Amino acid sequence: MSHKASDADTRLRALDPEHSFCVQAPAGSGKTELLTQRILRLLAYCERPEEILAITFTRKAAAEMRNRLLSSLEQANALDDAGLAALPAHKRLTMDLARTALARDAMCGWQLLQQPQRLRINTIDSFTSWLTTRLPMDAGFGASPEISTDMDPIFRQAVHETLAVLEQKNESAEHVASLLRHVHGNLARAEALLMALLGRRDQWLQLLVLLRSDPQQARHLLEKGLQTLLQETYEDASFQLVALEMDIMRLLHHAADNDHAAVAAAGFGSTLPATHADAREQWQAMARLFLLSDRKGFLSKPNKRHGFPAPSSTKDPALKNLYSEMHELYASTVARLQESTLLPLLQRLAAPPPAAYEDQHWEVLEHCIALLPVLAARLAAAMRSSGIVDHVQTSLASLQALGTASEPTDLALRLDYFIRHILVDEFQDTSSMQFELLTLLTAGWAPGDGKTLFIVGDGMQSCYRFRNADVSLFMKAREQVGALPMELLELEVNFRSAAPVVNWINDIFSRAFPASDDSAHGGVSYSPSKAAREGDEMAGIRTRLFVHPEGPRDLHVLRSAQAQEIASLCARLQHEHPQDRVAILVRNRNSLNALVPELRKLGLRWNAEDIDPLLSHAPVRDLFTLLRALLNISDISAWLALLRCPFVGLTLPDLERAASLRLEAGDSLLATLLRAVDESAWDKAALSDDARQRLRRVLPALQRARSLLQVLPLAELLEQLWLELGGAACLADHALLETIETFFRQVEAAAPHGDVLDIQALQERLERSRSSTRDDRVKLQIMTIHKAKGLEFEHVILPDLDRQPRRDDPALLLWQEYRDRQLYSWPLLALMRAKGKDADPLYDYLNADAALRDAYETTRLSYIAVTRAIRSAWLFGAVTATPKGESYNARSGSLLATMLPALLARQDDIDLEFIETVPRPEASGSTSHSLPELPFRRLPADWQAPFAGLLLREPREVKAPEPTHDLLAAAIGEIVHLCLQLVVSQGQDFPPERRPAWWLSRLRPLCSNAERLDAAIDKVRQQLQNCLQGEDAPWLFRTRHREDVCELALSDYH
Repeated sequence: MSHKASDADTRLRALDPEHSFCVQAPAGSGKTELLTQRILRLLAYCERPEEILAITFTRKAAAEMRNRLLSSLEQANALDDAGLAALPAHKRLTMDLARTALARDAMCGWQLLQQPQRLRINTIDSFTSWLTTRLPMDAGFGASPEISTDMDPIFRQAVHETLAVLEQKNESAEHVASLLRHVHGNLARAEALLMALLGRRDQWLQLLVLLRSDPQQARHLLEKGLQTLLQETYEDASFQLVALEMDIMRLLHHAADNDHAAVAAAGFGSTLPATHADAREQWQAMARLFLLSDRKGFLSKPNKRHGFPAPSSTKDPALKNLYSEMHELYASTVARLQESTLLPLLQRLAAPPPAAYEDQHWEVLEHCIALLPVLAARLAAAMRSSGIVDHVQTSLASLQALGTASEPTDLALRLDYFIRHILVDEFQDTSSMQFELLTLLTAGWAPGDGKTLFIVGDGMQSCYRFRNADVSLFMKAREQVGALPMELLELEVNFRSAAPVVNWINDIFSRAFPASDDSAHGGVSYSPSKAAREGDEMAGIRTRLFVHPEGPRDLHVLRSAQAQEIASLCARLQHEHPQDRVAILVRNRNSLNALVPELRKLGLRWNAEDIDPLLSHAPVRDLFTLLRALLNISDISAWLALLRCPFVGLTLPDLERAASLRLEAGDSLLATLLRAVDESAWDKAALSDDARQRLRRVLPALQRARSLLQVLPLAELLEQLWLELGGAACLADHALLETIETFFRQVEAAAPHGDVLDIQALQERLERSRSSTRDDRVKLQIMTIHKAKGLEFEHVILPDLDRQPRRDDPALLLWQEYRDRQLYSWPLLALMRAKGKDADPLYDYLNADAALRDAYETTRLSYIAVTRAIRSAWLFGAVTATPKGESYNARSGSLLATMLPALLARQDDIDLEFIETVPRPEASGSTSHSLPELPFRRLPADWQAPFAGLLLREPREVKAPEPTHDLLAAAIGEIVHLCLQLVVSQGQDFPPERRPAWWLSRLRPLCSNAERLDAAIDKVRQQLQNCLQGEDAPWLFRTRHREDVCELALSDYH
């Protein structure tokens, strides 16, 4: 039987419209086609197409499924019998199913080809948003809200409002005070910790609300979970170590007899320790006897410090024999532990959680349990008032709108009537909240009732833990979802990759993945695939590892050498295989720092998917400079930067002269330059003829644009101004037009009513935004591995596999759900340690558990990256040689670290090359570090827009440039006012020599030079002295009075 035929029966079984299935579909197994076939089969049985709901996790996947479905219907509608017979078997099956669906469509009058919106194919986020709009009041919204992915401003508002209760005398103030004491009064730190928690509130909110509802039982519940965890861990250890019990006990007693303090103190008997929580110290001492001090591996050679004196340390023959025997027994025991893959178990035993909380620790944790639901409530209020929500809120609201399985809402009952079949793609990336949603939607469903659930996923491709995905939910769903039993179907044929690629993947990843499923920690065992395609001479996977012998300081040399190698490879692949798609996939964008310049050197072009920060492109930075200048006539730095932009193009000498122009009182730089355009008033010694010609062209347009503020929409006005000034003509690569359009969309979103309210907030948003470039003629792609999920390329290049991911900042709280053997869920909750305090064992335990989950996911991410390849994959990274040079190591946490042991084990059978020598940069005889002179690209001085006069039409009255003296005076007054408030409220002093940085940051944009800045600061000092040295100043500013206040509101109008 062929590989293709081996899946045929399974795929046909999956089309049974009467049964619910969980399909395990590895990379390249054709799951999208299977989902399409399933929907077509269901359409032939439905009363209405709306009875079928298909859910995916990305818009790209939803669009692909919809296009695949409509394309199948359209092809079947146009295909005759001869054309059908000529198709391959799997395509013929799809066309047969589509023909049957079209027949049903014609009979029922659905008109799917004319009304494709009747096919309900949604992302999970769009579906939850739809649910909240059905019952907005039940969901907690008064109207349909705007969904945003940039929630930092609203998160910050909620946190500020929560922390502000500190000044009140109530219970919430006590909670805030406890938190602030825990972080040593660092408000910024508290704000960052709370904002990070808000982004993950879907994971902790329900738990903390439950614990807060019964504070007296909360501690008992949490400690009971700890004790259950310890007991079951010890029971598991006793079972797995029983074969080694006699040897382990001999070694423990020997160590105790030879002054191993921890082992001796534990007081071991003749058998393994008991399995109750009180035996924690014994299990811990036993496990640590066999592990390195950092607990990352087994101890290979114990010494006297471990309770194993060397045989050479004694002359007593009996002791010498005993010591030798114990060393041999220790080595054999460790070897058996390694063979049994018991390292993770011993690591958990060596660093167990406590069986109970310390009272002082619990007191702070109890305050946090009470505070965080209040914070979530303030966030909900802030979102309601702003009309902006995130996807987490819509998910929470959708659950609220559906009610519970025992008490469903009217909406849940209505959905249960209309929806009879649900299909979910990429189920391995489901979060606990999404799983709960699916459980509610299928509540009451049973086999044979005509309702079915069809989920497709691959645990080996779960890679979204940072989005709260939990692969153990997919492992659970292989048996049932809620009360609905599922039939597991496993596909194994890879239709994407050539046989040499599939064989390499099976060979390496069967060793890299855990040997068995570890659902408690998100570990998925490997399922091998079978290749449906033969390979050619190009097919296969090559690995090139650069060895750096002198340590991390030479790593940048390796990065450069690797980048040159990859750039040459890309050029060669494009030359030899011009129609093949080539993808450079990276874990994070830092991997491109050395590579992108090398690609540019060779003149290569590429498409990038959300790679470059929006403001990393010079044309976008120029546009943002233009926006700043347009909005603020007094932003001197923006106006000077604008004069240097290529569509203006002043040289550095002219720019320096413009900056030194003496401004008349109340004048802006724009007004001064506008007067200077008049040749009769022009100081010909000030600026060059080239500068004058350029300014005569651009200054009138800038003035007209200023007069049109609040007349035209800001984004539209900015785009017209940019075009008239020649911004588009300065673009070296017109592929950047899509990036420019993204910038204009951001401005439009930030200025819905014409003006940008917060330019700093817009800048922060732009710094977080990523740009994409797309040209169908370009075959080279650059994207992250996560973005490449679901895609395929003839050739895949993976650079910097040794690069470590960025470490996450410690979280205020860590939590986990522990499921015991009776499948009862116990919550585990830990608080981060305070600065200067001892580490909390529970926090460390949960942190280690998270690290293990991350390690499992890193392996899966490596698998995803390699399985994108159709013909070939090229792996690049750096390794260090072990001290004796017998092997190599990769940096912990890297993608390479997950594969390197398997690569080394199979190095004689795979294409693996270690590059020992790396070209070093040649030493220069000169000590000069001057930068090379960069070319200055700018428009010709006489350039004119081809559509001059069509844009920025002058209104009937042109506004004169605004004076800046009022703005500067206002800023000086604001600073004085705030200083006086600080004197009263905080007792601060402002001696004459003081020059606070915040004064400078407020005044500098309004001053054209250092002289004017110094004059403004002198005015601040003089006005402060006038206020604080007056006759009544001590009574007014320094004396506390009954019921005195600052900033007393005399009306409620703002």
